[in-house]
Amino acid sequence: MRLRCNIYKHDNTDCSNGGISHKHDSVVLIWDEDDMPETVNGTPVVKLVKRQLGGRVYLHAEPVNKPPKGCNGWMMGGCYIATSDSPFPNDYPISLHDRKEEVNQY
Repeated sequence: MRLRCNIYKHDNTDCSNGGISHKHDSVVLIWDEDDMPETVNGTPVVKLVKRQLGGRVYLHAEPVNKPPKGCNGWMMGGCYIATSDSPFPNDYPISLHDRKEEVNQY
């Protein structure tokens, strides 16, 4: 499933350290697909990640590509994604984990 989503930023800012939300206002959210391109018609693609935390399912979105070499894994940069389309996989916005930091910054 593919769905175009808006990126929501607090006071129109982000703390992504140059991530997707720094340059774009929307993303394509993909889930339940094996083939995930990095962009769709010039819009960055993010994948839905489901994790089990304390007995609850936690959803977030992260870029389909791996962080650059020498960087930690993707982390929350202060932005969320959502859309009003009915197939959106959650009842509320999903955090966008597009922040990257070099190991020496962390």
